[in-house]
Amino acid sequence: MIEPDKDRRRGQRRAKAAAAREAARRAERRRSILLRAGLAAAGLAVLGGVTAGIAAAAQPPALPAPAAATGGGAPPWPAPTDPTEGIRAAGLDFSRMTGDHFHSHLNIRIDGDPVPVPANLGIVAATGRMSELHTHDTSGLLHIESDSRGHRYTLGQVFTEWGVRLQQGRIGSRADEQGRTLRAYIDGKPTTGNPAEIELLPHRQVALVYGTALDQQNPPPTYQFAPGD
Repeated sequence: MIEPDKDRRRGQRRAKAAAAREAARRAERRRSILLRAGLAAAGLAVLGGVTAGIAAAAQPPALPAPAAATGGGAPPWPAPTDPTEGIRAAGLDFSRMTGDHFHSHLNIRIDGDPVPVPANLGIVAATGRMSELHTHDTSGLLHIESDSRGHRYTLGQVFTEWGVRLQQGRIGSRADEQGRTLRAYIDGKPTTGNPAEIELLPHRQVALVYGTALDQQNPPPTYQFAPGD
């Protein structure tokens, strides 16, 4: 009876060893599955973050909010003696002009008469320092010259820098009343809403006309940008 007992114990040991090996294999499979799942989740999280980052980067920056309405009586309106306060109020800064450089154009007509946009708007006469948004002459040509790329600018910033009130239905001391209204035109076509929110874009032509319905029938003519403008 001794030999059968030895065989039985040997078989039991082999069965236990086989069971242990199978348990170890199952545990290793579980660890492998969990590891792959964790890596997949991490990869999805990273991919999601990258995708969100790309999507955020693809979105253009928001337009600057219109600054608080300022003053300005009857036209014409001269450029401020010291433009620094208006530049800051408009959310602008002095520029080294190393980024975007383009031009828009502004025409203004009040009660049938043209109103000039002043020369050297946004330029400090004593030092020659220029803001991102400025003029050089009275042609209405608006120079946008920033330190970086992708910034957005509005007509309201021009008027805040100028110190002249611009909002829906009002320019300087002129307001919608007694059959006279303020209308804005973009590239010769009428537009609605707050004119201060009009975005300045390369070769965009903006006209502001205050007056009667007859005045509104003939908005200012198209501006011819010079080669290279």
